[in-house]
Amino acid sequence: MTSPTNLVVMTAPWPERDGVRVVIEDTIVMFRTITPAAAVGYALGNLGNLARAAGDAGLAEALLRESVSAFEAIGDDVGRAQELGLLGNLAAAERDSRAAAELLAESLEIRRRIGETRAIGNVLGVLGNLAVAQGDHETAAALLAESQAVWEETGDRPAKSTNLTNLGNLAVATGELERAVSLWEEAIELLRACQQERWIPWHLVDLGQIFGFLGDADRARNVVNEALDEFRRMSEGRGVDHALGALGLLDTEQP
Repeated sequence: MTSPTNLVVMTAPWPERDGVRVVIEDTIVMFRTITPAAAVGYALGNLGNLARAAGDAGLAEALLRESVSAFEAIGDDVGRAQELGLLGNLAAAERDSRAAAELLAESLEIRRRIGETRAIGNVLGVLGNLAVAQGDHETAAALLAESQAVWEETGDRPAKSTNLTNLGNLAVATGELERAVSLWEEAIELLRACQQERWIPWHLVDLGQIFGFLGDADRARNVVNEALDEFRRMSEGRGVDHALGALGLLDTEQP
């Protein structure tokens, strides 16, 4: 008989197979170190992640909710907070901002109580992004500032870079374009410092678009072309399309 995990692996889109493998490997590690009751909760959660990777959001939600219930039944706050966070991320991906905010806020409350510093920083960042999307800029600024303080304290440079990007997005939303440029440039420097260059061209496209809005057409094209060259070097098809689209918009906007 084929296990549910194998069924999800077999039906997952090919681009997701590597991610599926990592999830299964993580599951094996967990099962060797936790109690059988908690193992059920983590198994349900991992199957929920696999279902999401396979494109079945409804099944993913059902499995993750069952996982939350399993952890709640044994009083495992760590597991419960994790699965609530995953449910919140799923809701955000499905564009249900209200449900996402409620689930993530519940996860955050638990994580604050048990003192999971890095998880707190991550959840604050996601909640901040949701607030930006909902136009609640004051709340977003407070959440992202608190998230940034976490990464300053822990010294986690990749996480700090991500949050600087989020702060840049907030600056764009509030019309502070020059501040957005400064924040994104700092994020890029951090990515270079921790050797995570694969994300840099995406930031460069964003920078190019902002330079275009600021009226610096030459700089805008130079930055986006730099991103395009890097995407081509990495054989990143989606990135190539993204950069070409940005160049097209820049050409359209110029007299």
